[in-house]
Order: sequence, then structure tokens, then C-alpha cells
Amino acid sequence: MKNMSALILTCTNCSLWAHKIKNVLLLNEVWDTVETEFKQLEVTTLAALTTDQLKAYKELQHRNLQARCMIEGCMEEIILTRITGAANAYQARKILEITYKGTERVKNVRPENL
Repeated sequence: MKNMSALILTCTNCSLWAHKIKNVLLLNEVWDTVETEFKQLEVTTLAALTTDQLKAYKELQHRNLQARCMIEGCMEEIILTRITGAANAYQARKILEITYKGTERVKNVRPENL
């Protein structure tokens, strides 16, 4: 993507950022990893997988990391610290939704009160 700087999440542009990042993730064919939670498998479970299953698992793991990197690369550092504990792209998205849902409500109420 040429101009990722126009896609930086700040404390004031959550709705617009969410729309843009979804399109970027769709374009890169990793949006589904943000919608469904990726579960890390235990070593013993990995050892029991067939070659095809292991290949599919590694592909999912790669796509999850790709989505996570895209999300993390498009936000201010102060916001990034809020999602560092997320285990996958799905959890990062949920944290951001919970954090900024109230912010959008406040922005919508303010003009009515003025």
C-alpha cells in the first residue's frame, strides 16, 4: 500500500480507521482471521497433525500474524500498548472495539448538547 500514514488510528478517528483497515485486510485476504479467533496449538497437538493439517495450520498462523502486523502498523504507539497482550488479530480487534465504542457514542452525543 502506498500511503499507509493516512491509515493511522488516533483517539479521534476510530470509525473511519475501522472502515479503512477492514478494506486493507479484505484486499490482503486476511479479514477472516480478524473475524474468527486463531488458537495456538500445543506442541503435543502439533505433533499429532498430518502433513496437510500442519500445512493448513501454519498457513492460518501466517495469515493471523499478517493481519496483526497490518493492524499494529497503523496506529499510534499509545494505542498499540492497549493491544500488546492480545494473542491474535481477533483479540486485538475486540480490544479496540471495546475501547473505542464509547468514544464514538460520546462524539455523537456532543453535537446534540451544544
